[in-house]
Amino acid sequence: MLNCLNHPLTLYFKKWKYDRADSEKVLDRLSKKQLIDKIVADENLIGSSKSRIQRMDQAIDHLNIQRDNLLEHFIKGQKLALAKINNNYLASMFRAFARWKKACQAGEQAELND
Repeated sequence: MLNCLNHPLTLYFKKWKYDRADSEKVLDRLSKKQLIDKIVADENLIGSSKSRIQRMDQAIDHLNIQRDNLLEHFIKGQKLALAKINNNYLASMFRAFARWKKACQAGEQAELND
């Protein structure tokens, strides 16, 4: 018997046992109208919790849609940046080729003039 009192969970068992008994005594002292009011209040609380959870689910769905849109815009931006880099590269190559061609023509013209 003494070993049961030294068990580490004894304190929690007694707390649960006596708290439950105290709760039952409180309910026994309530009138029928008070019990009905308590049930209605609890039902309203459950209903408001359900609606709060539904609103949270809707907000999460909305945030998921926004995240998908942002990711899509990010990918499009990356593709545009790559296209811009490619266009700049091609334009630079064209300008360099045009300068080289002009220099070659000037050299050829100078040789022909001599």
